[in-house]
Amino acid sequence: MKKEKRIIIDSAALNLDCAQLVGYDSIQKPIELPSHLHSGFEIVFLEKGDTVFELGDNKRIYVRGGNFSIIHPNTMHKGEWEIIKPCSLFWIVYDLKSGMTGNGILGQKLLKKICTAFRDAGNMVFPGNEYLRRQFRMLLDVMVRYTADRKNETAIAQVRLQLLHILVSLYEVLTQYEPLTHQLPGISDKHLPIEEIEAYIHSKIDDKIEVHDLAEICRLSVSVFQSRFMIQTGLSPGDYITRIRVEKAKQMLPDPGCSITELALDLGFSSSQYFSTIFKKYTGMTPTVFRKKTANT
Repeated sequence: MKKEKRIIIDSAALNLDCAQLVGYDSIQKPIELPSHLHSGFEIVFLEKGDTVFELGDNKRIYVRGGNFSIIHPNTMHKGEWEIIKPCSLFWIVYDLKSGMTGNGILGQKLLKKICTAFRDAGNMVFPGNEYLRRQFRMLLDVMVRYTADRKNETAIAQVRLQLLHILVSLYEVLTQYEPLTHQLPGISDKHLPIEEIEAYIHSKIDDKIEVHDLAEICRLSVSVFQSRFMIQTGLSPGDYITRIRVEKAKQMLPDPGCSITELALDLGFSSSQYFSTIFKKYTGMTPTVFRKKTANT
């Protein structure tokens, strides 16, 4: 199995007015991503996999492999259930206001246009193009070169130039593409009653919940319900149900009087071993490790 791979270059090393941070993660198992914010625009390129970000206004943005997302400055956000599933992703935080205070290579006029385009885009997902994806792959190459020798002035200069190149390319993409709406052809844009669906799942948490039961709540066929559900939540119904069960387990595990075996059965898992496997898949920890970690919090 491939090892976790993480590269981060901070503002001190970048020494670039318009960029605060750049990073790359190759995540082999779920990791925590709690609520946080940045003072600049955060651009995420999901190279492989898929992930869901929850924003402070209860909005979810679902990013598939090959797509990009933009999150506005000072917007609280986190991974859904405060985790990121296995994936490969880049993130860059661009501080465009700081960049406009100097006389950088891009110039104040262009930076103002880029800032306006980012701001008008809103917190969104967009498809980009192959040229932009290739620029991120080139970025990874120079990041690897720099981290191998942090005294290599040529490598860090190439990182800076690549970040500027990507910034201009992002601007060009944003002026050409509409945001992804996650809307499939032939499907109404009417929202599913997610709160009602979630309440039903909680009421049947210890039972086997079938997808057709959830579809009946919405008076839809199973196929149409599954399509709409994936569009609206970014998850399959089965994945959503499992995540609710895991979240319920996270709330109950800190209680030392709660038997892990009994908890597993009460939450509809067939055995404590299966529960432990699923819990670790979604949290990166076994129930026992999670209990120890949260016992004194």
